[in-house]
Amino acid sequence: MKTKYSTLSRSRTYIVVPRDVPPENFLSVPETQKERKTGLVRCVLIPVLVLLVIAGLLSGLGYLVHGYHSHQETDKWRGREEHGQDDPAAAYEYTELVVDQNTTLYLRTPVPSPCSSSPCLGGGSCESHDGTFTCYCGVGRWGQFCEKVVKRSHRGQLVAQFSGQSYVKLRSVATAGPRTSIRVQMRTSSKDGVILFSSLDSDQNSGNLSLSLVGGHVQFRYHLGEDHLVLQSPYQVTLGSWHNLVLQTYHGDAMLRLDTQEPVLGSLQGGKLAGLGSEVVIGGVDQSARFMGFRGCLKHLKFGHRAVSLVSDVEPLLIEESGVGECVSKVLS
Repeated sequence: MKTKYSTLSRSRTYIVVPRDVPPENFLSVPETQKERKTGLVRCVLIPVLVLLVIAGLLSGLGYLVHGYHSHQETDKWRGREEHGQDDPAAAYEYTELVVDQNTTLYLRTPVPSPCSSSPCLGGGSCESHDGTFTCYCGVGRWGQFCEKVVKRSHRGQLVAQFSGQSYVKLRSVATAGPRTSIRVQMRTSSKDGVILFSSLDSDQNSGNLSLSLVGGHVQFRYHLGEDHLVLQSPYQVTLGSWHNLVLQTYHGDAMLRLDTQEPVLGSLQGGKLAGLGSEVVIGGVDQSARFMGFRGCLKHLKFGHRAVSLVSDVEPLLIEESGVGECVSKVLS
């Protein structure tokens, strides 16, 4: 007799048994599953890729936020440069106008600015503040209204050359409001040297403010009592080429910019910058041997809007000059 067989499917495994065998004689076979081996790619590489993507997204977001705030700060300083002063609310006069017993109107009329009459002569710029104004004179003029003309000496090109031992000592210029602005063009032959130095003295503290070249980088240093601030441009100067240097402070904020590069910004934590002292030394620190003086040419110096000559012996702000020469014409481009 030919035995008939049937098949049972279990866990995708086929068992062949005779058809006439009773079910109670079947052996119990546990269900088996195919073991899946997880490779290194799925265990390690995929989670690492996911973490890298998340880190990249967070970095991009941080860069955008930082860029936004940097542009906001830069625009704030550019606005101060363009307007030359803060943007306080305009002054107005109010005239009361009674319409009836229940209605009173107030007529607002702008108060003319003290600078509206253009009181500064010879192309000088006017800045209004505290109900009055200050004139900032151009090169060759001085006086309250820039009405006085400076008689130029034989060194009339107004470009000074410093040897590292020479300097010019000037009286500081009082500025309107809590800010300081210094501009100068320089052509250096050395990567190190003091460009500007001013001693700061208050009732209880002493300190100084300086602009220097350190390893080819322009550096601003401020120290007064417990307040310290250092700004350094990431860009190096090119020896033998002219560079534009701008330093501005406002309350506790400071900005340093070289040429058209992005400005370097910094702030005192909870403090205010005192600005320039009563005297400013250009090109060195008097006759002190502790600091290396500037070697090269300086021109177009401005304190605020006030142009200052470094070679004229009739400069109104001049206190003392030592060893300053004049740049030759071929380097004045």
